[in-house]
Amino acid sequence: MELGENNMQITVTFDFDLIRAEMNTEFKTKYKSDWVDQNNPTDAEITKSIKDETLEGLGSDKRVSTFEVTT
Repeated sequence: MELGENNMQITVTFDFDLIRAEMNTEFKTKYKSDWVDQNNPTDAEITKSIKDETLEGLGSDKRVSTFEVTT
């Protein structure tokens, strides 16, 4: 993908250990039913939850022209 001068591309890397330690109640409540061990989600489960949250947020943001989430 080639970006024009009016676009920006962002790459984000997540620290799952930190996310797991600092997960807020809202995030846990929203996604814990998808996790096998609701108190200790795996990296794959956290990845899916973050991806779902990102897709939901960016999908409704009219400022975002396109987006792709890869894992």
